[in-house]
Amino acid sequence: MNFNRFIGIDWSGAENPGRGLQIAQCFQGNTIPQIVSKRESLNWRRREVLDWLVQINNQGERIIAGFDFAFAYPYCDEKAYFPGHKNSPNSFKSLWKVIDSICGGDFYGGPFYKRNNAKFSDYLLYSTYKGQKYSGRMRITDNRCAELAGNPAPVFKCVGPESVGIGSVAGMRLLYYVNSNLNKDFFVWPFQRENNERSVIVEIFPRFFYILAGMNPRDWRNRDTINSALKWFGSEALLHDVAIETDDQIDAIISAAAIRHLAGNPATWQPSRLNECARAHEGWILGVV
Repeated sequence: MNFNRFIGIDWSGAENPGRGLQIAQCFQGNTIPQIVSKRESLNWRRREVLDWLVQINNQGERIIAGFDFAFAYPYCDEKAYFPGHKNSPNSFKSLWKVIDSICGGDFYGGPFYKRNNAKFSDYLLYSTYKGQKYSGRMRITDNRCAELAGNPAPVFKCVGPESVGIGSVAGMRLLYYVNSNLNKDFFVWPFQRENNERSVIVEIFPRFFYILAGMNPRDWRNRDTINSALKWFGSEALLHDVAIETDDQIDAIISAAAIRHLAGNPATWQPSRLNECARAHEGWILGVV
């Protein structure tokens, strides 16, 4: 598929994302991705990220934007997102809808997991409780990613340094909005079949990109590590006068370069383990083949 602009978004599910939400972009060729900053050095809010993507798309550019969160919960192993729950959603659309109906605010997901008596809290792990039905269930793409490189955390986990669930709940609210209101302009891969007209939203896992390039993601402060990863993805090196400030910024830069590199490879869009159940219920991490 052909794109004009490649965007890596290091997402944040925090109530106030602050500098934890970072965007990098690049274009066709091999120029290094650049951090996209707001005016007056203000931080991005989640809704503003979507508004910015819509603006670019409306200008006639076809973009591919990668978001660093899980697009759904595991389903295929138990044929249910929340096994045994009478109101467990049965599709990605109904999953996103029920999460959005529970929450409020700027694509914030706190009400879904912060209360131990919330609708599906029995399946979640949070700082103040552990649901009786919480487990380390993984999606098909997570298991395949673990075989290749990286070690994804369970999406049900909403606490600690690998609290992927916090960002994912917030992100699924964004996907619900996109699917409900922007379906003519964007499609969410792989839930919807790709075509050559609409812009694309994909799931990414920055740690996987580092390891795919043979680098240690914990070594993000090392300029040689960053440049080796960028080179592996066909990008120019980070300039010496560019400061390395946060891992969120570097993750966004690496992700944008990786997306550009992977998007042109037909194998990226035809993963060997992507079956119909995963396509209809769980989603897929870009680059996991």
